[in-house]
This record gives sequence, C-alpha cells and structure tokens, in this order.
Amino acid sequence: YLQARARGAGPAIATVTVAGSPMCHAVVIAGRQVAVHDFPHDARGMSLSFTHRQSTTGWLAVYAALLAQGITPETYFRCSAGHQHAENVLAVARGACDLATDSERNRQTMVERGAVEDADVRVVWRSVAWPQDPIIASNRMGPGLVRRVQQALVAIDATAMPPGYTGFVAATDQTYRAIHEAADLARRHALRQEMNTA
Repeated sequence: YLQARARGAGPAIATVTVAGSPMCHAVVIAGRQVAVHDFPHDARGMSLSFTHRQSTTGWLAVYAALLAQGITPETYFRCSAGHQHAENVLAVARGACDLATDSERNRQTMVERGAVEDADVRVVWRSVAWPQDPIIASNRMGPGLVRRVQQALVAIDATAMPPGYTGFVAATDQTYRAIHEAADLARRHALRQEMNTA
C-alpha cells in the first residue's frame, strides 16, 4: 500500500477479507524452550527474526510497536530481517532463532497443515488489528469509474475467491491511516539513526 501510494497511485477503494474479516494481526512467536512471558520486557538480548520490510505484519507492525515503547529493536534484540513468513515460523520451530514475527493467519495455517506443532511456535505477543491487503485505484481513473470498480469488488461472491479469501469491503485511504503513522514512526527513527552515525 505504502509503495503504491508513494508512486502516486490511489486512493484505496477496497480491502480484502480473509475468513470474513478485513482486519489481521501481527504476532511474535517463540520456540517451545524459549522463556518469554511478557514480551518484549523479558526478551532483551534474544534473537528476533523479522520478515522483509514490505510486510505490515512481519515487519512494520512489530517494529513500530517496539519503537512506540521506546525500544530500538536493533540494540534491544539480536535482529535479523529479510525472511519470508513461512521461513520465520520454521526457524522458530527448529530452534534456529528465539523469536520471530509473523501474521497470525500464516502461523495458524501452518499449524493446521501440520507444517509445525502449535507448541513449537507459541504466540508471545499480538498486535492491534491492522487492515488486510488493499485494492488501490489508478490515479488515472475518474471518480465515476472508481465508484463502479469499488461496487463491483464489494459485490463479489465469496465462492469466487481463492481459498481463505471471502470477499471485499469498501475502503478509503483513512482505512490505512495506522499504516501511514507506523511508517512515519519507523522513518523518523531511521533518520535519527543516520544522524547519530553521521
């Protein structure tokens, strides 16, 4: 969403629903033997694997939440980043890292499919609700066409969607305000880090 908006696309016109919900949650998961009960306060110094930076649930939601608590992830944890969601789950299950970020839905799907055991990827932190993936209109579309496309998306029957997806609800850029705010927080932090090392 942020990348598309930065390139001049927009506005957001719809949000996909998964299992009937237009919202999702980021989670931090820990391995079976990792003693974390009050994340992040009892996890200082542990290894924490983030996904790639394009992911809201795997990077932005967790990173911004830590910054909002006055925690600099790079110094508070032994951080790595750039992984896919499934890689993070498997790394925790195999004991390759103490903690990892993921989306709640991905973790649950991997448990349901038998890829990992529930107890090996237990949730130690859950974010507030974030909007699911958006549909963004081209900035070359007129208001009338935008409305018709939005109406068509909202009218799609769940049976026509890929497995797990259940339709669309109408959205606006305001729907994604929290993502803008989290990205601004992360951007300001990165600028401060650059200034401190300059």
